[in-house]
Amino acid sequence: RGKSSRRGPPRWTEQQLLPARHELDSTPELQANQVEAGYADVDSYVKTHFELLREDFLRPLREMVEKARQGLELPPSASMWRGVTLGAAGVGEPGGMLHTLHLDEEQANGLATKSQGGGLINGALLVLSSDNFATVRCGVLAKRDASRRMGESQLFISLLPSGVNEPREPAEIGRAHV
Repeated sequence: RGKSSRRGPPRWTEQQLLPARHELDSTPELQANQVEAGYADVDSYVKTHFELLREDFLRPLREMVEKARQGLELPPSASMWRGVTLGAAGVGEPGGMLHTLHLDEEQANGLATKSQGGGLINGALLVLSSDNFATVRCGVLAKRDASRRMGESQLFISLLPSGVNEPREPAEIGRAHV
């Protein structure tokens, strides 16, 4: 087992954790875990395991988005809210930009129940789309306790930087537990 001949950080360390739209459309070809043969170097080992773990995270999202696009019933681990409005950005604690998602009364009431909202916690990944998931933005839920105290009609999310300047139309919001 030798050392990597590439200089600089390994390419897998430059990969985004959150999915790009094209990653929700197709399953990647992944290097299989080499249980018997071993790996040429540490970078190959970590890259393979990073990609396998990331795929374990992306697969439920990919399946949820595909079912949503086809209008099929979502798995029990997923939720979708239609017509949610993405509000303006504000400064959050400890200093990041947070957006508000405004839910209608029925969505807010459903979120307040254990059956729909019990798994919605800080750090949950939300996939936002205003065009049946032809384009997507990812957000991470924040300040969950504050939204509970405000009656569940608003959620606070942190968007990827690339999504901040896109139009703010009513959106479909999907969530998958992983």
